[in-house]
Amino acid sequence: MSNLVKEEIWWRIHTIKFMLVQERDYEIQIETIGSKPGMEINHGNLKRELRKSEVGKDTLRLLKEYHVKVVLNYERPIGLNRFVRGFAEEGNFRTLDKLLYGGRVTINVWNTQSVKETTKDIIHETTHTIGHGPGGRFLAPSTIKSEVWARLRAAAHIQPITKAEIRKTIKWVKERYWWLSDWR
Repeated sequence: MSNLVKEEIWWRIHTIKFMLVQERDYEIQIETIGSKPGMEINHGNLKRELRKSEVGKDTLRLLKEYHVKVVLNYERPIGLNRFVRGFAEEGNFRTLDKLLYGGRVTINVWNTQSVKETTKDIIHETTHTIGHGPGGRFLAPSTIKSEVWARLRAAAHIQPITKAEIRKTIKWVKERYWWLSDWR
């Protein structure tokens, strides 16, 4: 067998192995804007952090299932964005009760500053993008309930949630997001 044939076989075997590893791994699309080599907040660290809790694993599953793209913006935000840690954009294909496909979560890494905080924001914004509520039910966007649920899911990634924390979160959201529609 010639070297050319051996090399072709080697490449095909390794391509298939790589594809199998990708299938096993959660296939989430992460795009970066303005990143530099050696940064602490990167794809591998975020996936590793998301796998540490049930909420994180569920978020990875939702990102893959609904093909939501995660964009990590490393550039320094300007204007009103300088206070925003992340934002969600709904996908194009939505029925009345759920997202079918698409959507985008953008995280301003400059404002999150750590892998844990970036992961919490990915969980939070993914919850908004998909409209994923308690028990998998759909949550209407721009409601107090959806904001509370997104905040509680992000907090549950770090530690279990107590009733006092739930009450505190509801009060905090009602004070700061007064323009959102009511609890329903």
